[in-house]
Amino acid sequence: MKAASSFAWMVACCWSGLAFAGSSAEQAVTSHELVIEGRTAAYRATAGYIDLKVASSEARPVAEGLKTTARMFYVAYTMSAAGEQRPVTFIFNGGPGSSAIWLHLGGLGPRRALLSPQGEALSPPYGLVDNEASWLSRTDLVFVDPVSTGYSRVVDEGDAQRFYGYHADVRSTGEFIQRYLTRERRWLSPKFILGESYGAARAAGLAEHLQDRYGIYLNGVILVSPALNLAMTSFTPQNDEPYINILPTYTAAAWRHGKLSAEFQSRNLEDVVAEARTYAWRDYAFALRQGSELPSADQRNVARELSRLTSLPAEFFEQRQLRVPSTAFLTKLLEKQERIAGRFDARYVGLPYTPGMHTWDYDPTNEGVFGPVSAAFNHYIRAELGFESERIYQRYGATRGVAWNFGDGFDGFINAAEDLRKAMIRNPYLKVWVACGYYDFATPFFAAESTIRALLLPEPVRRNVHFTYYEAGHSFYVHEASRNELRSDLSDFLERSLNQPAVPAVVPESAHRSVLPGRSR
Repeated sequence: MKAASSFAWMVACCWSGLAFAGSSAEQAVTSHELVIEGRTAAYRATAGYIDLKVASSEARPVAEGLKTTARMFYVAYTMSAAGEQRPVTFIFNGGPGSSAIWLHLGGLGPRRALLSPQGEALSPPYGLVDNEASWLSRTDLVFVDPVSTGYSRVVDEGDAQRFYGYHADVRSTGEFIQRYLTRERRWLSPKFILGESYGAARAAGLAEHLQDRYGIYLNGVILVSPALNLAMTSFTPQNDEPYINILPTYTAAAWRHGKLSAEFQSRNLEDVVAEARTYAWRDYAFALRQGSELPSADQRNVARELSRLTSLPAEFFEQRQLRVPSTAFLTKLLEKQERIAGRFDARYVGLPYTPGMHTWDYDPTNEGVFGPVSAAFNHYIRAELGFESERIYQRYGATRGVAWNFGDGFDGFINAAEDLRKAMIRNPYLKVWVACGYYDFATPFFAAESTIRALLLPEPVRRNVHFTYYEAGHSFYVHEASRNELRSDLSDFLERSLNQPAVPAVVPESAHRSVLPGRSR
C-alpha cells in the first residue's frame, strides 16, 4: 500500500463571498470559490430534484407527458469555467436504504463534517470544515439520494414498494442519470459512477443498464468497499465462502490491536495480510469444503493455524467446526478488555450492550460518524447551499422494515458482478477501480478480490481492473491519511481512464481478400 501522499494543491472555500444565484422550493443554486494550487476557481452548487416519470419496476420507455412517480434529490458541484468536457461523477452510498450523506460530507465534497484525523466524533455540537482532499478539483460531483432516502420520495406512498429492489433501483437511478445529462447538456462529458457498499452493486448494474437502455457508455466505475456478490459475505448455512473471504480481515484487525505473536507484530500489515490470504485461499478453503469428512487431526491443525492468524484460541475454532462468523470474532477479540470492535471499521472499539455479545443494531463505528455528519448536513444544506425543506433528511433507514427484492441469486442474494462483466466485455474502454479498507468486516477486501477473479475476464479486459487498499474500514475516507491517499489515487485512475488509445474492433483488410459477389477485383 502506498504511503499517504502529499499534495501540491491546497483547497480553501471562500464562504464569506458566497453568492446565492437562485433559490426555490424545488432547487437552490449557489456560487462559491475554491483556491486550488494558489489560484481561485469558481464553482456552482445545485441542490434540488429531478423527477422520474415511470415507476421503476416497469420497463416501459420514459415518455413525455407521463405523470411523475418519484422525485430524486441531489447535490451537484460543477466548475463553471471548465465547460462540458470536464468529467462528471455520479456518487451514491449503499444500504440498500442509505443516502449519499456519508460520501458527500465524509470525504469527497468541498466541505466535510469535522472529525478527528482518525475519523472519530468530537464532542457535540460538532462542526463543518473545508475538505482539503475534495475530488472537485478533478471532476464535477453529483451526490445522488436513491428513492426514499435523503429528501428523495415517491409521489404516491402506495408506490414505494415498487422502487425497493435491485433491478427497480438500477432503473430509477439510471433514469436520474439520463435526465441529469440531458438537462445539464453533459452528454459529451467523460462519465464516471461511484458506489459504496451496496451502492457498488447499484454501480455494477448501472454500468450495463446505462449502455443497454440509453446508450450511455461510461469511462469508469469506482467501487468503494464493494458488495457485488452478497453470497460472498453473508454467513448463511452451508455457505463457506464468507469464512474464507473474511479470514485476512480477521488477521488485519488482530494485528491492528496488537493481538498477534511478536513475530507477526514486527511485520508490516501488507505482509501479514498476504500470509492470511494464501492460507485462506488454499488450506483453509480445502478444509472447509471437506465438511464433516475432515479428519479430526486435520481439524486440530487448521484450528491451530487459525489461532496463529487471529489470536483467538484454537478451541474457539474447533467448537465451531472452524467456522467463526464476524460477530463472534469482533466480540472475542477484545473480550478481556470488555470491549467490542467495530464491524464497519475494526479500528473503533466500544462498550457492548450486553457483555459477550455483538448486536446488529449497534456498532462502535457508526457512533464515530452519525452525529457529526447529521449535524453538519442539516446546517450546510440550509445555511450554505440555501435549500429549505421541512422534511427529515433520511440519512439511512428509510427502507427498513420493507422487503427488498434482491432479484435472482444464490439463496436470495444478488450477484451484480455479472452485470459488471457484461458491461466490461461490451465496452473495452471501461476502467474499474476497486477501493477497499483493510479493517472492513461488512465487505471484506478479500471477498472483493475473489468476486473479481470469478468474473473470468479475458486478459485485455482484466487489465482494466485496478485495486487500492487503505488502513481503515468500510468508509475509509473519514480517516485523514486514507482520504488523502484516495484523492491521490483518483488522479492516477483518471489518467488511466481518459485519452485512451483506440481499441481495434475491425479486422484489417487482407492483402488477399476474397472477391465479393457482384464485384470485380
